[in-house]
Amino acid sequence: DSRVSTQKADSDAHERTVAQLHEAHTTAMENITRQHEIAQREAAQLSQQKQDVEVVSSGLQRELDEKISAAEKTEVAHQKALEALQAECNAATESVRTAQSEAVAARQ
Repeated sequence: DSRVSTQKADSDAHERTVAQLHEAHTTAMENITRQHEIAQREAAQLSQQKQDVEVVSSGLQRELDEKISAAEKTEVAHQKALEALQAECNAATESVRTAQSEAVAARQ
């Protein structure tokens, strides 16, 4: 009788242990599932942020390229204007020299 009650107690203890292990396993799996879902959401958010940064970066690069192109065109236009002014100055200088020569010749 004592052996039966010991076996019954051992069996009950074993069942409680199995139930506790099952509960711990279920809780652990639920936690892992939640953490996995959180990690997936975070990964999706990071992926979206990366795409947003790439779009902004691409837009900024395009804007920078346009500004560089405009600056290069302005530089070319300024260079042409400078060359035209230099030609005008050279012509004016030649005109003054001619006028001076004519004035000297006229005085003689």
